[in-house]
Amino acid sequence: MTTENTRENAEKNSGTALDPEPFPFFAGVLEAASFRPAWVQEPNSWVRHIPFVSWLLGSFPARVFVELGTHTGNSYFSFCQAAKEKNLAVRCFAVDTWEGDPQAGFYQGDVFEMVRAHNQKNYEGFSVLLKKTFDAALQDIEDASVDLLHIDGLHTYEAVRHDFTTWLPKLAPGAVVIFHDICEKEEGFGVWKFWEELKQEYPQHLEFEQSHGLGVLRVGSSQTSADFSWLVPGTPKAEAIRRYFTSLGFGLLEKSDADLAAKRIAEQESFIAGLSSRADLANSTIERMKNSWSWKITAPCRWVQHALGGK
Repeated sequence: MTTENTRENAEKNSGTALDPEPFPFFAGVLEAASFRPAWVQEPNSWVRHIPFVSWLLGSFPARVFVELGTHTGNSYFSFCQAAKEKNLAVRCFAVDTWEGDPQAGFYQGDVFEMVRAHNQKNYEGFSVLLKKTFDAALQDIEDASVDLLHIDGLHTYEAVRHDFTTWLPKLAPGAVVIFHDICEKEEGFGVWKFWEELKQEYPQHLEFEQSHGLGVLRVGSSQTSADFSWLVPGTPKAEAIRRYFTSLGFGLLEKSDADLAAKRIAEQESFIAGLSSRADLANSTIERMKNSWSWKITAPCRWVQHALGGK
């Protein structure tokens, strides 16, 4: 059935003519349903946002993407994968010390090596890992160049406010900024408070509640043909985007949980198989030793030692 026939049937069923403008927009949105992340590692608290960001990067002409806080790379590599699959001319930068923090916990250098290896294998042509603090990385990025910024570092109010303020000069006119953990209100978390302040200053914004919350806002404006009407709060299009990607994210999380569970089971089975193999080898060695001449010749000595109470 053609798009025109679909539209005509919808008009007949509703009794009103449909606005043709949303169709091209939602056609692009629907493509996100087929996105399958090639990289998902624990912790998987960011997984439910992957379908949205896979669409977001291609929804407007972003030239530079920067992520502050990458950890195992679930969010960052979703952006990179989307850029590669859509053949987008965008430079991606991941900024992290890869040492952890008091909220996420501290970890060893093997996490960075894992992320570095995956980046080098798949995205080295356009992706750069900056192993340094957020402040130190400012010198590596040109002013007014970043079209998309993801802030996911230390989640205290002071830290996230500092990150946004210091990186604000790096943003291009009309840049989009996303914040993770806007719904997390446990002790020490303050992104939610800063997000409430930002919403008062920037009228174009959208928020998701799943997976600790994700806030999306547009800073300023620019001359572009891209459609940002979905960032107008309370509009049907904004609500449709929120509901649609919330649903997609839930399905992806279920699949991710199943895949990670299967991975852990496979690792345990491999470990058990390894133990069994070593046990068989040890038993075989013992049998060969017992059947050897040296074992038989020294048998009387062992009997005497045992009789005298030796071990």
